[in-house]
Amino acid sequence: MNEEGADHTNPGEDEIKQLVQRFEQMLEQNLNLFFDSAELEDLVEYYIDINNIPVALKVIGFSENRFPNTPFFIIRKAQIFSAQNKSHDALNLLNKAEVYVPFNYELLMTK
Repeated sequence: MNEEGADHTNPGEDEIKQLVQRFEQMLEQNLNLFFDSAELEDLVEYYIDINNIPVALKVIGFSENRFPNTPFFIIRKAQIFSAQNKSHDALNLLNKAEVYVPFNYELLMTK
């Protein structure tokens, strides 16, 4: 292993840390910052991975305002609702997402 690869954090982790700091700063200071949809997807996954569902839902809500009808956010929200035993709400969201991506694997598996 070369020295360059040793003791370096995965650049993806650094990017996620910066995204998290920006997003949390935006919430704390009531700022209006821009995040592209890929950054928001990364944030949703990060908060789900650390089991911080309330903040994951905040990111999804923020995303829905900026990127309405994006299947990723609809499906993730439905998955969260399903895990919270909100089956009716989850199914409604999945039906909405199905209009945009009728054969999406995650959508079909969640349903």
